[in-house]
Amino acid sequence: MRRWRLTRQGLGPIRVGRTVAEVERRTDRRMVFAYGDRSSCRIWRLGGAPRGLSIMTAYGRIARVQIYFRGAPDRVQSPRGFWRTKRRIRLGHTEARVRRRYGHVRSRPHPYTVGRYLIVGRGNRRIIFETNSHARVTSFRGGRKREVRYIEGCA
Repeated sequence: MRRWRLTRQGLGPIRVGRTVAEVERRTDRRMVFAYGDRSSCRIWRLGGAPRGLSIMTAYGRIARVQIYFRGAPDRVQSPRGFWRTKRRIRLGHTEARVRRRYGHVRSRPHPYTVGRYLIVGRGNRRIIFETNSHARVTSFRGGRKREVRYIEGCA
């Protein structure tokens, strides 16, 4: 898992379009159901994986993978965490670093906080970085455009 990197296509062997069974076979780990009462959207964890990893399925297939800070988002002040993107962005990195590493980044205000959404990608795949009031990354998620844009998980 240490070499897995988040992209618009997923995280390591957890790829958009794969089924839960395929991910379990490729990772040799069980996916653990977390919540979601509809087949159109369910949230899973990967057994034995470090904290802060969330996997969303839509109609039984991987649609999005999210890395998040467990705790108050404004407490993220410096780079931390196990997970990173292919371009080496981790929780706590600055908005400026995301812009340098990704080039074409669209930005919009965060719907709930003083932070921002930094959006990377075109077509049917995206990465969204959420930042806090200190312009530090508090979460990032990659996958299908529709599901990556969901703000509150399956809600």
